[in-house]
Amino acid sequence: MISPSLELRDAIFKHCMVQGYSVCTHLPLKNENAPYPFVVVGEQQTSNRPYKVMMGATLYQTIHVWGSDKQIKQVDEIMHDLTRLTFKGIKTANYKFAGRSNLVDNRILEDDSVEGTVLIHGVLTLSFSLQ
Repeated sequence: MISPSLELRDAIFKHCMVQGYSVCTHLPLKNENAPYPFVVVGEQQTSNRPYKVMMGATLYQTIHVWGSDKQIKQVDEIMHDLTRLTFKGIKTANYKFAGRSNLVDNRILEDDSVEGTVLIHGVLTLSFSLQ
């Protein structure tokens, strides 16, 4: 059986695809041309919460949204759409995840790490409780 964190990651990835976002499995390399804006479903963290009769968990999924310096509105709209996943929760084939919208972390940064380029880097961390 697939782990809850991987199934949550896959569900978010699929949501991005259905919405028509350009989604990458990793930050594109120099020789890989990704159209801006694009989404990278990134890092995960799981905090287990043992109960007397079952194991619960809080799952954190970080999502990166990259855009050109003129695409801050699109980056913000994508991040807002993904934040709404915590309002309704996510049900997958094997698990049910209740969104924890009070624990969403949302940052938009200006990134100039690529010489001669200014990018917009949205960093969104969503939180879900395993039901």
